[in-house]
Amino acid sequence: MDSRVIDLISDPPIECPVCSKHTLKYFDYFDRIWNKEFIFSELIILGCQNCGFGFSWPELPNTTIEKFYAFKYRDHSSPFYINFNKLKRPIIDHQRQISQLLLAKQFVEFKSGDKFLDIGPGDGVSLSTAQVVLDNPTLMTVEGNKGASEAFKKLYLIKNYGCIDAVLKSGVKAKIILMSHSLEHFKLDWLNLLLANLKQLIEKDGVLVIEVPNVDFRIHDNYRIEDSPHFLFFSLDSLRELFKKNGWTILFSNTCGEPYEVWWERLSMGLPNKHQFSFIRVSKKILMKFIPNFIKKIVFNKIYLFKSSQRSPVVKIKSNEYSYGGNRTCLRIVLTL
Repeated sequence: MDSRVIDLISDPPIECPVCSKHTLKYFDYFDRIWNKEFIFSELIILGCQNCGFGFSWPELPNTTIEKFYAFKYRDHSSPFYINFNKLKRPIIDHQRQISQLLLAKQFVEFKSGDKFLDIGPGDGVSLSTAQVVLDNPTLMTVEGNKGASEAFKKLYLIKNYGCIDAVLKSGVKAKIILMSHSLEHFKLDWLNLLLANLKQLIEKDGVLVIEVPNVDFRIHDNYRIEDSPHFLFFSLDSLRELFKKNGWTILFSNTCGEPYEVWWERLSMGLPNKHQFSFIRVSKKILMKFIPNFIKKIVFNKIYLFKSSQRSPVVKIKSNEYSYGGNRTCLRIVLTL
C-alpha cells in the first residue's frame, strides 16, 4: 500500500460511529469513474447493519483529497465537469433547488437581506433559485474552485469563501444554509468538526437543509454501481441519529427524489440519469480520452452555452423532487439549533 496516498493505518473501527453498535460489515468500494487514479483503489466501506450508515476506510490524507477536488473533480474529462468560464444566467433545470428552498421556508421567517449560504454550490443554480424563492437574499457560497468563485462573483455579485474556516473567521451567520449533495464528500475524520462549525454558521432561528444520496447498507448493497468520490453513506435512520446526537433539532426528514425501483430500471436499460451515476457517463469519459483537448473544449463550450441560454422552466409540481416517503434515491433533512 502506497504511503503517499494512505495514512498510517490503524485497525478499522469495531463500532458504528453513529449508533455505536458493533454491527459493522465490510463492503467493496466501487470506483469505475476514477479507476486510473489510485486515490480510491485501496478503499473499502464499513456499513452498519443496525442503522445503515457507511463510511470509507482507511482514511485518506487531507492533502490527497484536497488535490483531487482542486485538479481532478472538475477536470475536462470528468463527468462532473463544469465550464465556469462560460456560465451564464439563467441556469436551467432547478426543480431540486426549488423544492429544497420551499421546504426550508416552511420552518423559517426569511426577511429581506437575510443571508443564504450554499456550501458546495456546484454550478450555482441554488443562487438564481434563491433570488426567486426568497425575499431579497444576501447570497454567500463556500466553494474552493477558483473558476466557480470568479463566475459566482461576476453573475451574482456575491461573497464566496474558499473554505468553512474562512466563513467562521468573517463572523457572518446565515438564516438558511444549504448543503445539497456535499456532506457525502466529507471524510469521517472531518465529520465532528463540520457539525460543530455549522452550529457557528447558522443564526439562532435559522435552518440547515441537507440532501444526500440514500445509501442504506442494510438494504441497498445490491443497488450500488459507483461509490467514488463519496466517503460517507447515509440511511434515513443514521442521518437522523447523527444530528440528534450532535445537538440538532430535526424539523423535517424523509426520503425524496426518484423511487429506487424506477431509477434502477432506467439504469439497467442504459438511459441517462441527471442526478445519479450511470455507465453511459463512464463510456463518455473513456471516449473523451481519445479526443484532442482543443476539440473537447469547443464541444463543452457549445453545449454549456446552449443550456445556459435557455429560459428557466416553470415549477414542475409532478417532478419527483417534490415527492417524499418510501424507498427513494435521496434523503432530505431540515435542522435547527
